[in-house]
Amino acid sequence: MSACAANERFHTVVIRGDLPTIEKQYSADIPTDLPPADHWIRGVIDYLASDRWDRNNFENDQFKVQHTISNGPYTSPAYGGHAIFRAYLSAYNSHEDIVLSPDDLWLMITIYFAKYANDNAEKLRHLLVNHDGKIKLTIEQVQPDPESWTQLTGWFLQLCYELHTKTSCNIREITLHSVVAPVEFESEYTDEKKTCYVVGGFHGVESRDEWHKPVMSLAVIDDLSTITKRK
Repeated sequence: MSACAANERFHTVVIRGDLPTIEKQYSADIPTDLPPADHWIRGVIDYLASDRWDRNNFENDQFKVQHTISNGPYTSPAYGGHAIFRAYLSAYNSHEDIVLSPDDLWLMITIYFAKYANDNAEKLRHLLVNHDGKIKLTIEQVQPDPESWTQLTGWFLQLCYELHTKTSCNIREITLHSVVAPVEFESEYTDEKKTCYVVGGFHGVESRDEWHKPVMSLAVIDDLSTITKRK
């Protein structure tokens, strides 16, 4: 990676200052703060669908995004790929810098581990939990006086990742899927209950000032088809 102009946000270390300046091998759009509304909805559908054909049984309007938060803007979407790898590739091919935080690497490791735990749930059960079967995670919304509060109970380990174990593969196969956790939500205000999904991961890459940074976000999504009365 080449030496880059000093920037105010990050400290970068020059690894190869003698590399020539070359044409940028990536495209960068205008920075956008949050991913499109349907980005994490597609993540939930992928989580629920048994295979790629089963995705056609779900409609986007079945779900509603209630809240989304991101750790920064992005200039190119990951489109279900691997944002950290895309950032590395853009930096490497363009002789530029990559900016990573401990959270970026920790989230990637966590997703890999979660996929392994899901694929080997019964083998690892005695190491992770002390119950049989599944325990439902429930958020109950009540109405005390004078302010409302929420009570969180239960245990969940519902994470999804496609782990590659091959020694080599096509770049298009390198993906880092969404983290998805289903939550049962009950509201005392509306006397209704429904299923929500907490979904997140890396949704894009921020590329500017000759550096590239993976960007993560989290969303809370309602499944409108599950809304029923509490009793």
